[in-house]
Amino acid sequence: MDALYAIKTIFKAKVIVFGVKNTQKLLENFDFIDKVEVIDFAARGGNQQVLKQINSFNCDYLIAFHAKSFFVKFLLQTNAKRIIIRLKWLSFLSPRCITINISFIKRFFKDRSERAKFLYYARKINPKLYDEKIKNLCFDTKIKIPAENEIFVQNFLNSYKLKEKDFIVINPFAVSTPYNLSIQDYITLICKASLMKQVIIPTYEAVHQEFMEQINSLDALLNKQIFIFKNNEDILNLVALLNYSKCLISPSTGTIHLATNLEIPSIGLYPYKDDEQWPTFNKNYVFIPKPQKELIKEDIDRIIEECLDRLKRLLD
Repeated sequence: MDALYAIKTIFKAKVIVFGVKNTQKLLENFDFIDKVEVIDFAARGGNQQVLKQINSFNCDYLIAFHAKSFFVKFLLQTNAKRIIIRLKWLSFLSPRCITINISFIKRFFKDRSERAKFLYYARKINPKLYDEKIKNLCFDTKIKIPAENEIFVQNFLNSYKLKEKDFIVINPFAVSTPYNLSIQDYITLICKASLMKQVIIPTYEAVHQEFMEQINSLDALLNKQIFIFKNNEDILNLVALLNYSKCLISPSTGTIHLATNLEIPSIGLYPYKDDEQWPTFNKNYVFIPKPQKELIKEDIDRIIEECLDRLKRLLD
């Protein structure tokens, strides 16, 4: 988001974001984004429909953070004047592409976060002007929460007599990383954490039923110390829930990045090096040394106990 803010503020550009529906929900209330165009390669019309949508804006610059060969070929079919993209053979050979050497960034940049990388992409539009302006730029990119989402979460909290900042959120779900605990291990963590503070677990349609089948054995704690927040498709409900929470425990996935944006304290269950790429607001991590399928009991016990110890210190 900081890269988009920099593009709008420094270059006075019209900023169009092409993304999925959740992206639209998160970004549509920012005044530094002119339009969020929802695209779906899997929908009727496929690539040609997306190509038509992109070309309708006659972009001076397209910034792409993925650079698979098929995607570079697709972007080269657009009418964008220049394409800022990772260095690959296809992008290197095209005079329309302004390339980013990621290996160079990883080797020589002190700040290796995704935020810094995205800002470097933005800089490529006009490096001289960017360098003049960036030092005095004050970023205002905290996610805006509409009243309807605030009310949705308030109604949930009121139904269980839960108070603002008097509960923690534990998110066990992650699609993007194999470095995570199993659901059963999370249930152990949830039970122990609930002895310190009331716990809310946010679920969504794709995971809710299976998770409930595994956690229903905790009848004595459910709706007393442990509460399930089944969200609909609106990601801003999750944002509102996080904003009311005391802290979040989560693997390295979108939920913890939302908490970072909101400046909510968290405990990140992270693989090594993710703390460099995706630093959290309070930089509090428990490192998972191996993918889930390779973890042994001693690893799991250590991760859970360290997480609980960090939670105790955070709550004190």
